[in-house]
Order: sequence, then structure tokens, then C-alpha cells
Amino acid sequence: MERFADNIKITLQNSKEGFYCRWDKDICLLFCRKAGIEVDIQFMDTLFQSLLERNFFDTNLFHKFGILTSRSIQIRFFEATVRRRKIKESIVEENKFTTAATRVRGAGKRTGESE
Repeated sequence: MERFADNIKITLQNSKEGFYCRWDKDICLLFCRKAGIEVDIQFMDTLFQSLLERNFFDTNLFHKFGILTSRSIQIRFFEATVRRRKIKESIVEENKFTTAATRVRGAGKRTGESE
């Protein structure tokens, strides 16, 4: 069962939203088909109740909004988002430096002069 939960967590990481995944019977069937698992809905319901009871996912959010997520999934997602933003800002800063350096090199030249 833990391996199955890990597969679901991987699916969450690859989901469009990034830190949660909407979960209902249709999505459950699609997930099983994609994973190559042939099971019935009743088995899946039992399995998910067990996963919710073991706190693999946040029970309140599942019942209130029909989504699978957990605090740890959300923390990892937002930490990764911050890291990506820092990388992007570093690239932007480097581009600003390159642009500024080009301006400084070209500041003393007349129009049409080359370096």
C-alpha cells in the first residue's frame, strides 16, 4: 500500500497545480488505467480511506474540497518554487549586469564606432 501511495504522491508532484490533485472516481479510474492497475472502485475507496486514516493526505482538505495533498507535499512544492525563483532572479541579475557592462563599454563611442 505504501508503494501505491508513493505513486500517488509522484502523480501529485506532476500534477498541473503542483501541490494538490483533485481526486474523484473518474480521476481514480484514469489513474489506475494509466498505472496499469485493474481494480474496482470499491477497493480504491477502501484503499483511500486507509491512506487518509494514516495521514498520507490531509483528510479535512480531501473531504472539504476533494483534493489530495499534505502539509509535506505543500512545503516541498513551495520550497522548490522559492529555489526556482532565486535561480530566475540570478539569471535576471546576470542579464542586467551584461546589459550594464555593454552600455559602459559603448558609452565613450560615437555613433558607428566599433569596439
